[in-house]
Amino acid sequence: MAQPALRIIPEEGLSAQPPEWKLLAVDKVKPAPYNPASRIDRRSVRKLADSMADIGLLYPILVDPSNVLIEGHRRLAAAKELGWKTIQAIVVKGDRNRIYGDLDATSKRRTGNETLRIWLAEPLAVVTQVRNRYAEVENLVGRRLLTRLAEAGMSYSAIRFAFEICGYCDKNMAEHGELILGWIIRRRDNGVARYLMREEAIKPAKLWQAIHLDQPVKIKGE
Repeated sequence: MAQPALRIIPEEGLSAQPPEWKLLAVDKVKPAPYNPASRIDRRSVRKLADSMADIGLLYPILVDPSNVLIEGHRRLAAAKELGWKTIQAIVVKGDRNRIYGDLDATSKRRTGNETLRIWLAEPLAVVTQVRNRYAEVENLVGRRLLTRLAEAGMSYSAIRFAFEICGYCDKNMAEHGELILGWIIRRRDNGVARYLMREEAIKPAKLWQAIHLDQPVKIKGE
C-alpha cells in the first residue's frame, strides 16, 4: 500500500522556525546506539507493520540533522518490513540524547481504565485484541457492569480476577459474573482475597459465601 500524503497544518503559537519536515530514504536513517534490539525484531513490529500497511504512517519519525533517529525506531523497522523506500520525518535540532530523554520522561502510557473508557465510547478506537476481549466480557455480564467498572476506576485486571474466582469456586462466569464483579467493585481493594486464593488459605465455599453475602474476606488472626 502506498504511503498517504502527509498534510501539515501549522498551529497557532508555534515558533517562527518550526522543525523541518522531510521525506527521507529509509536506508539513509541511522538508528540510535541506545535503542534496544528487542524492540525492533520482526515479531515485535508485526502488528505495527500491519497497521501501517492498512492506514499508513500517522506519526512521522524524529531525526537529528544527521538523520540519526531520536524517536520512531519501531516505525522505521515496520517500514523496512513493508518494503517502503521512504518515510516521513521531522528533523529536530539540538542534542539528540537530551531530546530523547525529555520525550521518554514526558511520555505517558494509556492506563487500563482509560482503554476501557475508550472502548465503551468507541470500540474501533482500540486494538483488535482488546476490542474482542471486552466484547466477549460484554456478552457475559453486559455493558452496564462494564460501565460501572470504568466509573470505579478499574480495568480488565478486575475482570481477570473475576475469572480467577470462578475457577477457584467452580462457578460459571456467564451465570455468576455480575455477582462476582459487583463484589469486586464494592470491595475495591481485593488484595486480601487474592492472597488467600494464591495461598489456598480460604476454602472455596467460604469465599463464595463472602461474595454471595457481599462481605469482605479476612486473614485469620486479624
